Amino acid sequence: MGHDANWDLLNYHLYAGFALADWRYDSDLMPTGVQAMFSPIIDLPFYLMVKNFSLRTTTIIQSFYYGILMYVTFRFNVVLFSTVSLLRKEGSAGRIFYTVMATFLCLSGVASISQISSSFNEMQLAVLTMLGALLILAALESDGRVARSSLFAGIAIGSAAALKLTALIYAPAGLIALFFALGIRRGLVPAAAFCAGWAIAFALIFGWWGYLTFARFENPIFPFFNETFRSSWYPPINEGDPRFFPTTLVMWIAYPFFWAFSTVTGMVAEPPLRDPRFAFFLTATMGFLLFGRKYLSHSPRVRFLLAFAVLGYVVWLMRFSIIRYAIPIEIIGSSITVLGFATLIPIRVGRIAAPTAVILVCVTSQMLTSYPQWGRLPYSYKDYGIEIPPVDNGALIVVATQPASYLLPYFEARELRFVGAIYVTGRSIGYRLYARTLEIISNHHGRIYTIERAGGNEAGMFSGLGMQSLPETCKPIRSNLEPSADLKLCEARKL
Repeated sequence: MGHDANWDLLNYHLYAGFALADWRYDSDLMPTGVQAMFSPIIDLPFYLMVKNFSLRTTTIIQSFYYGILMYVTFRFNVVLFSTVSLLRKEGSAGRIFYTVMATFLCLSGVASISQISSSFNEMQLAVLTMLGALLILAALESDGRVARSSLFAGIAIGSAAALKLTALIYAPAGLIALFFALGIRRGLVPAAAFCAGWAIAFALIFGWWGYLTFARFENPIFPFFNETFRSSWYPPINEGDPRFFPTTLVMWIAYPFFWAFSTVTGMVAEPPLRDPRFAFFLTATMGFLLFGRKYLSHSPRVRFLLAFAVLGYVVWLMRFSIIRYAIPIEIIGSSITVLGFATLIPIRVGRIAAPTAVILVCVTSQMLTSYPQWGRLPYSYKDYGIEIPPVDNGALIVVATQPASYLLPYFEARELRFVGAIYVTGRSIGYRLYARTLEIISNHHGRIYTIERAGGNEAGMFSGLGMQSLPETCKPIRSNLEPSADLKLCEARKL
């Protein structure tokens, strides 16, 4: 697949680690757009590796997260298939077979495979979320351990949410699934323990960052959900990405079937993809609801598994519909698929019927799967080759295009200041963010430079901010991350 070079890396992941390592928050202002105030903790390791190791070493280390996820997923399936009563008469060979096949199906989907070694950070979140699910699953048939395991599960899933807010969707899934598994009365103490663990982890990991962001922008997740927080820095709107939501009632009901058997573009992801795993998961879920009620009534683990996956899927569908955020759903849904074939196909059909069906599902899934390409560099590349023209110490760099913030750690001058003049800036006209940007530019006494792209339409934005780019001074910026991009560094003057 190659070294990571995805759009989000270029837009904010690399800068986020740089901003935390160099503490840019007292000088810079929103150079990446809406993602500028995402918690940077999870991006710091990648930035430090890029700056201190070769690109090959960084890619290898990043791939370890997938290796950890493989182990956690395997242990998850070991617990699941060793305790389903129907499988016990299969003997150890049957349990091993279903465990291995489920693990293969879980870890070969588009959400997980396409993100190996990437800076999206969803792999780390999946490790923590699956660890939480494993802790609960392993303890569900041991009353004395459920509350304690739920506490640690809450810590794991809460840590994932604190590191990146896209993992918030698994909190209600885990909480409600506990009640489905144990009932209201028996589930109260484990649910309380889960909530306590989640809250402690979230407060410790995200709390300081949320407070810092609130103190500066009057919104702990600025600029998101500003219709609720009403920060004076930004209009009262809810920023989001609605591009991937279903558009018809049929799509809302059966969305996974639209990308299961034909390659689609712009549906759950920007690049083309195809994967039937989610469709098989919904089919197996319906099978359990229609024909597997005895397993649901007798096995708290099966109830927890189904509830966690279905609730997580529903919240994911309504909140994001972005495949990158759904690795845990892909994994648990694949386990449900194999579990469904292993338990719902009657023995009287033949002892090899269920194993044969599982093999066919795994083979069919892999044959149909087409993985999205998020942006990669060849493995032969040793580093991110970025050449930026020299600038004066103490200069102000106005970032006027996206993605471009990945360039900022590679400026060699000292005491620079980076400020955005992009979409999020223009949208804040009449609010403090725009006024502060204008103030920084007008009060700057040194050189001003802009980062632009050929064919851009920045003149109107620059004019409103009291500055003008000087085209005759522009020099090219070269980057192997965007070899065909016509990036340029230009001098600017105040009007």
